[in-house]
Amino acid sequence: MKARIKTAQDERDELIKDVMGMSDADLRAWKRTEKYRMKEYEATANAMLISLLYALSINEQDPHGAKRLRRDWEDMIRCRAEARRELRIQDGEYVLAATGKNVEDYYMYEELRKKGCYVLEWERAVRMDEEGNVWFSDKEAWKK
Repeated sequence: MKARIKTAQDERDELIKDVMGMSDADLRAWKRTEKYRMKEYEATANAMLISLLYALSINEQDPHGAKRLRRDWEDMIRCRAEARRELRIQDGEYVLAATGKNVEDYYMYEELRKKGCYVLEWERAVRMDEEGNVWFSDKEAWKK
């Protein structure tokens, strides 16, 4: 009988399975699809970032110009990197986690919630039609 030595990769795999509730088969599929998930994640993140910057650029009360938009963009990148560095380093390693389940997303959501911004609740209450009309819920409905 051969003894198998547990490697650092084995420990990371176990952590991923535990955090995300995966079976061995799920983990194999996760690894096989990683490059496609990363492309989709990056495309989604870019679309959201572009949407936010565009909204700031056309804001009627305070439109942001190119220089200010660049500073806004740098601030967003910087705050995410700082949150990741401070919150996601465990035993000197970066731990992969699903989007929305990683510690920096949770931290930022909680900090916004403390300020009265219930982003996920807002998102669930938005209604859109095929003509591009958008309806938001009663603004009082999401206050706690």
